[in-house]
Parts: sequence; structure tokens; C-alpha cells
Amino acid sequence: PTVVFDVEPDESGCIMLQAADVWRFELRESFLVQLPGVNNDFAAHSHRTLVLHAGAVRTPDGRLILLPGAADAGKSTLTGAMIQAGCHYLGDELVGVRVDTLAVSGFPRALVLDASSRRALGLHGTDLSSPHVRASELRPAVESIEGGVGAVSEIIMPTFDPVVPAIAAESLGPLESLRALLPAVINLARSVDDGWRTLCQLAEPVPVTTITHPSSQDLAEQLVTDGAPNEN
Repeated sequence: PTVVFDVEPDESGCIMLQAADVWRFELRESFLVQLPGVNNDFAAHSHRTLVLHAGAVRTPDGRLILLPGAADAGKSTLTGAMIQAGCHYLGDELVGVRVDTLAVSGFPRALVLDASSRRALGLHGTDLSSPHVRASELRPAVESIEGGVGAVSEIIMPTFDPVVPAIAAESLGPLESLRALLPAVINLARSVDDGWRTLCQLAEPVPVTTITHPSSQDLAEQLVTDGAPNEN
């Protein structure tokens, strides 16, 4: 379906955006940073694409990795670390997966990183007045990939825990994978049969690994260089 946004300046010079909600931006830059996120909210209404709350990157050797996780699991920080490690960027919030082909649809936007995430990524001295960090601030040569690309290669479900002594990984079977992925799905009620089929297709042939780790940068380097760590 087509969605129309109204954008116009108000009398004070601020920019008003009318979509599902009404947004008011003091600065043009703030509006441009937020606009992809508004678009993504409507993309999640898709009936034909399974939409996951996840980060997504393409590694230098062409693997497409999904990084689903809860808001406090550290997925955006790990996504940023993987960009720094040489990956290209598909998104840190919403990612689409097509039924049958499992092709990934990227919805890239500025990453949302708090002060602790920025410290973990070595972004010292960045502007903390906005939570948004452009992918190019993490690595100037990064490519932001929009639209459909290849099929999902693997799924990593990260949990950051600074007190664990080392990276701990667990490979999930199909039923465990289905249960773990289900809370990350945004639009299952809308996509119905296609959504369930896509979810089951992801859980069956695609490797799904849960990883608890004390360092996003160390884990990113390992994922890019050697793939998912062995179970321990």
C-alpha cells in the first residue's frame, strides 16, 4: 500500500512531519535523520515480508548475518562493531526477510547508540545531543544497502554481559530457533501464513546461535574472520 507523508515548515521555521503521528523538528538535520525511521515503521506493516527487530550486516566475504535481540541486548552496538570490522550495513532496527527465498531487505538508517555504546565502539567526543550515529561515522567506506539482497546466511542472537570471562555460544535446533526468533517478529499478525512459513524456513536450515559476550568489538572481529564461535 502507498502511504503519503505531509512535510512542511511551520511559522517558526520548524519542520512538521505528519504521518501516523505528527512530528516537529527544530532542525532540518534532525528531520533528515529521523525520516528513515518513520519509513521503517511503515515498512513493518508489510503483509508479504517477515519483519524482524534486528540488526543486519553483510560481511566482506558476502555472508548476510541477522542480529535479532531485545532493546537492551546490545544488538546495535554489535552491529556498529561489525561495521567497524569491515561489514556493510543493512539496518540496526528493522530487517525484512522474503518468504521462500529468505532474501534480506535492508532498511538502513542512522544507528541509535547511547553513551555506553559509543564508548564501547571508541566514539569518543561525539555529539551526545542526538542518539543517532551515521554508519559512515563508524567506518567511512561502509556501504548502506537498501532493498533486497541475498538470502540470510546465519543468525546471531547476542547478549552483552561485561562480567562473563569469555564468549559463550550455543547452537539452537529448529524448534529452539523458532521459539527464540518469535519475540523478534514485528508483523506476524499481518503477514499470517507467509510470515509463519518464512519464520519456519529461517528456523530450519539457517544456523541460529545465541552468544553471550563481554566485548562487542572482539565478537565482531571473530564473526567476520572465523564465523560464529564453537559452542562451549
